[in-house]
Amino acid sequence: MKKLFLLCLLFAASGFAYPAIRTGIYDLTGGNAKWGGSSYRGEVAIYPQGENFRVEWRIGASQSQVGIGIVDNDVLSVAFCDSVSGAWGVVSFKIVGYGELHGRWAAIDSTSQKPEYLVWKGY
Repeated sequence: MKKLFLLCLLFAASGFAYPAIRTGIYDLTGGNAKWGGSSYRGEVAIYPQGENFRVEWRIGASQSQVGIGIVDNDVLSVAFCDSVSGAWGVVSFKIVGYGELHGRWAAIDSTSQKPEYLVWKGY
């Protein structure tokens, strides 16, 4: 038991940290009757862009969005723009596990927030 404690202490002292966010492709589910919206599915790609993250949504056959995000503690905040309509908004994802994000988003003209969930599926 003493050796396990010392090993944990060594990792903590060495600056070892669990990665805050996984980059790659995520399965996307969003919308919920609880918040007054229909559901949708798609994929989200998250990749490093310097200190920031590039985030790209593909929803269904015709909808796509692109955004720029920052991570602060356990939250990924993203400003995004729809590639067809030009509408923009924000989404804030709480990093709840290694490869799982729970978020809420709002468009510029919205008076409410909608849920969005991401689960990492790989590169």
